[in-house]
Amino acid sequence: MKVLVWNIQKFTASKVPINDDHRKRTRVSEMPAIANYLEMVFSGNYRSNNRPDVIALLEVIDNRGTGLGKTPTDDSLATIGLITLQQFMTSLNIRDAVWLIAPPLKCNPPKPPLHPGRWPQEEVVGVLYDSNKVSFEGPNYWVNGASATQLPAVPYDASYPAPWNNAAITGPTARAGKVMFTDSTNNALNFPNQNNRRPFMVDFRERYGARRLVRCAFLHTSPSTCKQATVEIGKISAISDATPDITIVAGDYNVNLRVERDRAAYQELTTRNFNNQLTMLNTYSTHYKKLESATPVVLTRSDKYLVDKSSYQDKYFIDNFYVRVKGGVATNVRVATAIDMVMGVPDPYLRTMEDSLEDLKEISEEDITRGFLLFKDDDNFGHIRATSDHLPIFLNID
Repeated sequence: MKVLVWNIQKFTASKVPINDDHRKRTRVSEMPAIANYLEMVFSGNYRSNNRPDVIALLEVIDNRGTGLGKTPTDDSLATIGLITLQQFMTSLNIRDAVWLIAPPLKCNPPKPPLHPGRWPQEEVVGVLYDSNKVSFEGPNYWVNGASATQLPAVPYDASYPAPWNNAAITGPTARAGKVMFTDSTNNALNFPNQNNRRPFMVDFRERYGARRLVRCAFLHTSPSTCKQATVEIGKISAISDATPDITIVAGDYNVNLRVERDRAAYQELTTRNFNNQLTMLNTYSTHYKKLESATPVVLTRSDKYLVDKSSYQDKYFIDNFYVRVKGGVATNVRVATAIDMVMGVPDPYLRTMEDSLEDLKEISEEDITRGFLLFKDDDNFGHIRATSDHLPIFLNID
């Protein structure tokens, strides 16, 4: 199965520049820069090995007031944003793809009206999947499809509310994801506090090959409590279930693998035979610098400019896939990578910047102000950083 995970910073419909006629244009360079960026990432540049079966979108903003475990309302920011993205995916005309949305569930409770302090951003995880490649299998059932072996999603006791009961959006499904978890001794996990965001767990079965059942827990921890949350993620009893053929725990952990003292937060996962698929051999980082501090080059002591990803990427290695297979550690990962559209790496992705870093280096050597401003232009790094501060990450597991 092929999985794309992307924290698109403060995602709403405003991040999806749908243009009704952009698919009629023959030159990619004529498309709006952000639409081109999204198309390159979500289509895998139309290469079968890089075309995702499942897309998990993190930091999808929901309206305040939606309860933990409830679906966003039909007029909420999350609902409008995800349906707009579904429309964009459909507009790409990826061969034979039929994109559906796994009904999202609110990942943290709403801030109480009189609460005096800060509250974690209220979000859902948006999961889109190609229904010709995989089927949505839960792990829960909605109440009207409850079974003796799998608990219904809570708190509803009826069918999905609109628009999540629309077959064109979600398919004719009674299945549900999961956001409430316990450890092996049945103690509730809050990651780590009641107001923090929970992972969103969904199961998919491949419609090809061995038709494996793949369990995915997608997450975006709260930065201030990320290490405690990551420890608790490793304690989720449902990720040790013997039923799935593959279990993937992926997302924005906010725990930096570049900082040695912070790596212990992942120990609960690694001791349960989960291994991280992205390493510093795969990518420099998974996070971009702010636009004002990003540059196309770094200055060496010899006063020579060099193209270097560290000039526009932070040293934050915080997004990852932790994977295990039934019976042991995953050894059959074909591709695990962060996608960098500044340089257009790895193959087959092509850069979405109008100018290459090599050209921008030469311009900067002649006129540093012009070169740096050109790098930040909307047609260059500007559109990439306006979309998100995170690089997308991609996994292809045989």
